[in-house]
Amino acid sequence: MATYAPAEFDQAAATLHQADDLAAKGGFYNDVHQLAMQANQRAVAAQDMARVRSEQAAMAAQRSATDARMRADMSQQQAAAAQSQAMDAQRRADDAQRLAVAPGIDEPAASGYRRRLGEARYDAPVTSVRAGVGAVMP
Repeated sequence: MATYAPAEFDQAAATLHQADDLAAKGGFYNDVHQLAMQANQRAVAAQDMARVRSEQAAMAAQRSATDARMRADMSQQQAAAAQSQAMDAQRRADDAQRLAVAPGIDEPAASGYRRRLGEARYDAPVTSVRAGVGAVMP
């Protein structure tokens, strides 16, 4: 308790020493009694102050611990998300590597056609395009 209200306890002790000194010098009973009562009141006030400061310190420590737990949880979540992204990227890279074709060969189309090694390629300009959906065009 003394660590949370040292000045207040020192004041109470000083007042009690004053009362002791006054009693040792043969001071009046009422004066000694008044100083002793004042020392007691200061001691009670010091205890109350120490209790309040102790509770404040405990709450601050609890807040710090809670904040640390929250930061740790957030870091874990970020690490898990990064790991998941890395796994997705690795999976995409593996898929891309599996789908990669030899140099000079086009990627297979959805129809199953692909350019064969050494097959000639001819380009022709497109002059018009017609399309029909759900009906046959004449």
